[in-house]
Amino acid sequence: MKTKIKICGIKDINNAKVVIDNNADYLGLNFIQESKRYINESKSESLVKEIKNYKLKKNSQIKLAGLFANENYNHINKFSELLDIDVIQLCGNENVKYIKKITKPVIKQIHIKETNDFSEILSDVEMYFSVEVRNPESFWLFLCCASATLMAQTFANSRIRKIFEFGVN
Repeated sequence: MKTKIKICGIKDINNAKVVIDNNADYLGLNFIQESKRYINESKSESLVKEIKNYKLKKNSQIKLAGLFANENYNHINKFSELLDIDVIQLCGNENVKYIKKITKPVIKQIHIKETNDFSEILSDVEMYFSVEVRNPESFWLFLCCASATLMAQTFANSRIRKIFEFGVN
């Protein structure tokens, strides 16, 4: 499986053009109001039009990702259709039942903090890997670690590594 590159927090067409010109796989728009990279819905509509025009001009296959956290799933589904967003990244406390209600492919972000123990991380990873998806290309997990050391420690855990390599048995 090829590693995919996603650049998030794009708020203007100049940055979007750089992402497109450098052949990233995904360009992310952040709809999480608490984030410093938040883009409001009205601005995002005009930005997406500019992005689509530039993609067409460059014959780019880049996909649009929309980042949301603890947002109403009906709103996410309607808004992602309106903007023709390709994939939804969920960054909050969304559970498996919630994820199944999202109509677009999903990237579920798991936050790993210094205070997490491995049994908690393992439980989250197993829970999300148990999601019944429409096809293997419609659900991904994204681990967000506070540090590179913490990421290395997480993947040093043989059970977590096995799940990521082979799925839940």
